[in-house]
Amino acid sequence: MPNVNTYNKDRYVPCKYYRKESATEIKCLGLCGSHTCNVFKTKDEKMEHKTEFCKGFYWNCPLYIALDIDNGETE
Repeated sequence: MPNVNTYNKDRYVPCKYYRKESATEIKCLGLCGSHTCNVFKTKDEKMEHKTEFCKGFYWNCPLYIALDIDNGETE
């Protein structure tokens, strides 16, 4: 059986670029393509990133900054 990831959306994530996640991946709006996938070694590493950026100071996330620049929303 192939390795299949199940993706869910956390409705409590305030970041406007967050799209969905699996146990070790977070998919955001695509910088190039439909999604940009952040892959972590463990689910604990993913949760640390999610807590710090997606649910916390998302405006400090490197991907958020790049997407904001790409979408012309920064000064």
